[in-house]
Amino acid sequence: MRANNLFDIDPFPGKPKILFIGLAESSHTHSWINLIDDAEFNIRLFAIPTGGYPSEKWDIRTYLSGQWYPSGLDPNYRKCLYPTPEEHEEYKKYQEKKLQNPFFRLQTLFNQGFPIHPSQDSMVKLFVKLFIFMAFLPVSLASKCRRKIIKGHFHKPRLDATHTDAFQEINKPIEEFLSPKASSAEAWLAKTIQEWQPDIIHTLGLYDNQGGLFYYKVRKQYNLEKNGRWVLQLRGGSDLTLRRHDPQFIQEISEILNECDHLISDNIINIEFAKEVEVSEKKFSPLTPVPGTGGIAVDELASTFTLLPSQRERIILWPKTYECPWSKALPVFEAINIAWNQIQPCTIYMTAGDQEEISMWLRTLPDEILKNCQFQPRIPHSELLSLMTRARVLLAPSLVDGIPNTLYEAMACGAFPIVSPLETINTVVNDETNVLFARNLYPHEIAAALSRAMQDDSLVDQAVKNNLELVYRIADRKKIAQKITAYYNNIAETLNSR
Repeated sequence: MRANNLFDIDPFPGKPKILFIGLAESSHTHSWINLIDDAEFNIRLFAIPTGGYPSEKWDIRTYLSGQWYPSGLDPNYRKCLYPTPEEHEEYKKYQEKKLQNPFFRLQTLFNQGFPIHPSQDSMVKLFVKLFIFMAFLPVSLASKCRRKIIKGHFHKPRLDATHTDAFQEINKPIEEFLSPKASSAEAWLAKTIQEWQPDIIHTLGLYDNQGGLFYYKVRKQYNLEKNGRWVLQLRGGSDLTLRRHDPQFIQEISEILNECDHLISDNIINIEFAKEVEVSEKKFSPLTPVPGTGGIAVDELASTFTLLPSQRERIILWPKTYECPWSKALPVFEAINIAWNQIQPCTIYMTAGDQEEISMWLRTLPDEILKNCQFQPRIPHSELLSLMTRARVLLAPSLVDGIPNTLYEAMACGAFPIVSPLETINTVVNDETNVLFARNLYPHEIAAALSRAMQDDSLVDQAVKNNLELVYRIADRKKIAQKITAYYNNIAETLNSR
């Protein structure tokens, strides 16, 4: 079996231990944790059992609790609840070796009993088998076997100590190869917390198969309330915006928010709701509002463009071309159709639209529009950022959101944003100063915003200057990293001083 060489060895003995709980496949998870990767913290991630896993290049120690894993995982940085492909292969080789071992063949024979009646096996086959088996036996053991044959069947021989090691070598229990490390992902998380004793348990997101609710249930079931300080990070608007109106969720949300020790959000609207359910203001992190990714590299992105929007290619970038409870694509298709005569010539890049209905509705656009659309279901994040530095307009209307990361990125890349006037977004940007507002369900509003953004050079160029100043102030990754490092150290110091 593959041993975990470095996984259980903390790189900074005696320094704070932080266990993150969330989606291992999420770029938001990686971005936030990478923010403090260079600080003197002992960091691990417990992956929610969704089946996702991080890139091999991501060198954060990660517990993978799904049931399937790719081959080649580095045991120094990945620990798996269930057997890995390598462990299955090792067990297969062990079984093959076992079948070739005469002691195993004899043991199997003795366990099952070996009939010698001619009606069940010919005498010729019988004596051939006996000859082969006895050829491998010591004289004393063969003599015992012959005496058993005379009685008409085999019984287990009593082996002396000289044979014990050989039998143990070929009779390792299957648990040494293919046994899970715990009975469930929940039990494994509890065991991990009890054994590693993290100072801080930081859950990334609350609902939708993210860390908060998963940990809350484990915390209750296994009585982990006294194990470390719980930092609950809410995800934008998706965690609370709709659920806070549902009586079935209000009580649960209230219990969870009051149970955690610290609360972080990318917008102050979530904090206002927390106040409504009587969460103590002592729990509210001074970091709030803070981007869910930990911010963006403003200097790096701002240095990649030199042209103002009016001087760029006439590109409209629509990065969320999909249907979900938080945004709708069909009104945007209609808006493009309505505004086409005012916005042409242009190229519209549509990304993340990997739903079948999206590609179906795309094909309903007139040919003249369709030939100017670049539909790319999935592209690497680096390519998306490169498109932003070339695009004149970022088109990102939505129904529910926090403060979207794409908004910050567009600001840093010099693209002019069209977003919806959500209560979360209204706390950060102003109409015409930083963005143009258009509600997601109203195609004529989106069409009007598109038309103006593609025609008004003064508007989009002035917004770039305003937005760069703003994004430096509220979303610069370097500044946020320093604040978060200090924040975690303060929590750990408070915990240790109790």
